[in-house]
Amino acid sequence: MRIVVSGLCLSLIVAACEPAGPRPCREDDQCEAGERCVVPAGDDVGTCQGGEGEGEGEGEGEGEGEGEGEGEGEGEGEAVRATAVAAGGVFACAIDDRQRVQCWGGNSQGQLGRTTAGQRDDVPAPIPGLADVEAIALGQLHACAIGRLNGAARDLHCWGSNAEGTLGVGLRQVAVGELVQPLVDGLGVEASSMGADGDNSRGLTCVVTPGQVRCFGPFAPGTDGGRPVVVAALAGSRRVQVSLDGVCGFASNGAATCIDIGATAGLALLGCTNDGPCAALDGDRAYGTAGDIACRIVAGDARCAGDNLYGVVNPGAPAAGTLPETLVRANVASVGVGTHHVCALGTDARVRCWGHALFGATGFVVTAEDIGPTTPCVGGAARCQAIEEVPMPSPMDDIVQLSTRQTLSCALGADGDVACWGSLGRADEGIAPTRFTLR
Repeated sequence: MRIVVSGLCLSLIVAACEPAGPRPCREDDQCEAGERCVVPAGDDVGTCQGGEGEGEGEGEGEGEGEGEGEGEGEGEGEAVRATAVAAGGVFACAIDDRQRVQCWGGNSQGQLGRTTAGQRDDVPAPIPGLADVEAIALGQLHACAIGRLNGAARDLHCWGSNAEGTLGVGLRQVAVGELVQPLVDGLGVEASSMGADGDNSRGLTCVVTPGQVRCFGPFAPGTDGGRPVVVAALAGSRRVQVSLDGVCGFASNGAATCIDIGATAGLALLGCTNDGPCAALDGDRAYGTAGDIACRIVAGDARCAGDNLYGVVNPGAPAAGTLPETLVRANVASVGVGTHHVCALGTDARVRCWGHALFGATGFVVTAEDIGPTTPCVGGAARCQAIEEVPMPSPMDDIVQLSTRQTLSCALGADGDVACWGSLGRADEGIAPTRFTLR
């Protein structure tokens, strides 16, 4: 059985092999025999996906024959599909149905896993030599994956910016596009969840292994030569989500424990019952957080708390200050919180966004010429968007996964297509929802 792990914060997924497309589910017992219910981290609704079975056998047999006789290549030349997608700071990656990682977008620090630093590339391409991938996690300018590099044993591999030790190998020089192995002992296939985030110069990555959460990067004090540190307060977590200012671990019952990873606080425990946005997360399985904003899903409703300067907490009354939790959208399956906006995947398989529209973050292109990066939603020509459906490119229909980070979002369709919108490279432009074809 092939195993793929991914999601917004990346939880366990089994690669689908059924032609009819994934079916929605919440638990394994809602799927057929031999299938698993794949629920991306941070989401409440997943899809039933099966093992290799018949699908892989047919693909290998026909692929070899067709490749030798007609040069069509593997799997009769069928289109490559995504099984999971993740948005980074200004780039995106997907796990495809051959268990490879394909990335596209900005490549200023080699975060695409290529040797062409500084060159934006909007054509998805596989990371050379990386196969049998189980999980991916993206930060602002770095990425990590669990897989086999050049046929070696399965391990954790990271690439991109190593500013201040982001990649978990100390402060050594890392070549552009080089894949390195963080100093994690005995990780292998045991990891069940990963999360990563960061700003322009720093980044943090956390990995869940049985009974432990280990983090590495400049916000993980107490490391020995870049070796990931065990975060004792998050022991027993089943999954994690990393944001710019904290990491939250979730136990099997959904209870959240959040850690402040600020430069001065180190890895101090956050008081979720008293800490504004963090209070919106406590005790819920489905949630999102970024900076001063946090959202959770309660009985299908998305509720947000924190700074309403950009109309995220209450789109109808944009104003500065921290407001109480406010209902913003019903029938929500998952929610992703960006820098100053929110996107939500509904149970109707449609995506809706609201808040600060800069760089097309909400699905409608608005550039810095129209609205400043820190311009609030009050006064002047600045505008922040009310809750609106994001127009997906044809032929994408039903959306089964949403990933949001800073000003970029990506969606995975039920047929394995991927679309992204927002900032994808240069900081002064954005893109409307655009379909990206894997290869």
